[in-house]
Formats: sequence, structure tokens, C-alpha cells
Amino acid sequence: MARVRKEDYENIANIFNESGEKAAIEYIVATYGTMAPKGVILRIKKSPGFSYDAVNKKIIKSEITEEKIFMGLDELCPKIEPIELKLKFLNNYDV
Repeated sequence: MARVRKEDYENIANIFNESGEKAAIEYIVATYGTMAPKGVILRIKKSPGFSYDAVNKKIIKSEITEEKIFMGLDELCPKIEPIELKLKFLNNYDV
């Protein structure tokens, strides 16, 4: 039993949207041999980069990716110039 690759999520979502849930389940079982194909579909629906439209019963590929969800190191720790750091230090510790 192979694990479903994230790279194949879009293909599975397209099958789900065009041919329905049953066809997507059949594809997952035939391709990966998984015992829980509905769990794979649920994982895709909740995955970053996808959303589920319950009214139209479609899995929509969104523009959000994991990279956009999490902040990068540059955003978390902005670079401080040495002069700004020295001024900040002096302002906090006046003699």
C-alpha cells in the first residue's frame, strides 16, 4: 500500500470534480491500493492549497500554498542595522 503523494492531489481533485467522488475513490484505490480512499479525499479538502465548495461539491485549487501560510525567517527576524541597534541599546540604558 503506497502513500498518496501531494503532487497527485491536483490530479485527484480534477477527477473528483469532473467524474465525481466514486471515480476519484476508484482512481485512488487502483493507483495507490489504499484502504481508506475517503480519508485521502478528506485530506485533500483540508490541505493547504485546496478548499471544498460544499454547494457545488467541488474541490477548488486555491492560490495559498504552504510557503505563503508560514512566515519565513526574514519576516520573523528582520535585519537591524548596527546603528539602529546601538541607538536602541543606548535609549534603553541611559546613564
